[in-house]
Amino acid sequence: QRSHCAECGLCKSKNENLCPKKTKTYAGPGKDFGGFAKFIRYPHNWTFPIPEGLKSEEAAPLLCAGITTFHPLKRHVKPGSRVGIIGIGGLGHVALQFAAKMGATVTAISRSDSKREQALGFGAKDFLVSTNDDDMAARAMTFDVLLNTVSGIDDLSKYFNLLVPGGVMAVVGLPEKTKPLGLYLQSIVGTERALVGSYLGTNAEYNEMLKFSAEHGVRPMIEVVPVAKVNDAIARVASNKARYRVVLKM
Repeated sequence: QRSHCAECGLCKSKNENLCPKKTKTYAGPGKDFGGFAKFIRYPHNWTFPIPEGLKSEEAAPLLCAGITTFHPLKRHVKPGSRVGIIGIGGLGHVALQFAAKMGATVTAISRSDSKREQALGFGAKDFLVSTNDDDMAARAMTFDVLLNTVSGIDDLSKYFNLLVPGGVMAVVGLPEKTKPLGLYLQSIVGTERALVGSYLGTNAEYNEMLKFSAEHGVRPMIEVVPVAKVNDAIARVASNKARYRVVLKM
């Protein structure tokens, strides 16, 4: 995000990330450019100083994956919360670190066991393989919060069964609009579980997130690639080989 209108009720209530007139750094509706630009003009209040101890190449992914995961975790997690992070990728590996540093007991949830050691290194205390039905059943009603960072889940209901009554699943991953998700309302109504969306973060939270990262040692795992090799980098991301964010050096 790189601007907000500052006039609507959402902006005045400090929810600038929800402003209907916000503009983005890239991927906007035909008017927001800057994804691979060398220079871009920003309003001063959407630029943020990088705290001492954070490298520029580390701060760049934090302004995307960092704010995206910090915002919902700050909202829903308290010290001692039992938190499950669904998906150990570009978003999830940062979320594991934030949740652990916020004082939560964190479990990494993934479709296979291949990222177990890395997840434990990022701060997870436990690892749950979501394709193992017996393990999923054994963990029923043991999580206060789930953060869903993946781009597609066929059966949301089996994840909701992990939540305690009154628990919350916050979603930051977006599947294709053409792909419906499986969810039986019986999974949430009788237990008063909640499904909530989360989009980026408020303007003030960017500085808060960067400061938190610097002070608590939250760092994205990155691969720095010269911009001349951008096509190779995109192919690496598309094949799920990047660990876990690619940063282009201009």
